[in-house]
Amino acid sequence: IWSLPELTEYASISAYASNSLAFSQGSDILAIGGAAAGGGAMGEILLWNIAGKQEVGRLDGSMRQISCLAFSPDRRTLASGSNDGVMQLW
Repeated sequence: IWSLPELTEYASISAYASNSLAFSQGSDILAIGGAAAGGGAMGEILLWNIAGKQEVGRLDGSMRQISCLAFSPDRRTLASGSNDGVMQLW
């Protein structure tokens, strides 16, 4: 994560290979979707608190890698899509 316009690194997250990112309204939570930490075809979503620079949760249950993410405007729902064409609401 980079701080702009200073172009300095703010935080580094190396949980797993990510395919998609989404910031919540207000940019306090970053959702990172991709393959599960153990690898393979299973998907997982990592929730990261930007200000605290720490993981605040993981969402798993997708049968395939996560390919897209979007927060609802009220930040209460996260939509994910996976490589098998399935959409989930969290």
